[in-house]
Amino acid sequence: MAAVVLAGGNADPRLAPGLPNKAFLTIGGRPLVVNVVDALRGSPSVARIIVAGPRALEGIFQGEIQVIATDGPQWENILAALALVRSADLVLAIASDLPLVQSTTIEALVRECSGGAAFYYPFVSRAAIEKQLENLDQQFNQVIESGLPEASRAYLGMSGFKVRINVHGDLLEIKQPGRIAPEDE
Repeated sequence: MAAVVLAGGNADPRLAPGLPNKAFLTIGGRPLVVNVVDALRGSPSVARIIVAGPRALEGIFQGEIQVIATDGPQWENILAALALVRSADLVLAIASDLPLVQSTTIEALVRECSGGAAFYYPFVSRAAIEKQLENLDQQFNQVIESGLPEASRAYLGMSGFKVRINVHGDLLEIKQPGRIAPEDE
């Protein structure tokens, strides 16, 4: 299977100056697009990875991953990448701004998409989401201890996360939208 990472799109004025788009936001010192590519690398079903987006991606992957330099809308990025993989039996298109995606999740999706249909769109059950959130407090504590770059703080704010920062710019608290407080369970 080939995987196409969609890392294009216009710059968001809420991002730090110089960031082409949210694929370049860093968490733990790594751009979000790198997290997605690493998850794909860890997936036995993925034989080829293509990243479609700004030319600046070439500097991130330095020839390790095929990059298609595009500056158009997402659908143009998809078409440009599909032109390279027409012979593939299955193509996985995946967004570049998924900081929590894992190779096990990709493998589960591939298993579910083996029924021969022309198009699949994943819906995630509440139970699956709750399972992923079991250790969220511990994960957030690790993020709070290591801190977040300014651009990543802005991104989380755009995603509906409530991020509290002190006057020194240190991350104090992250609240996830829709999460039920333990005392309210």
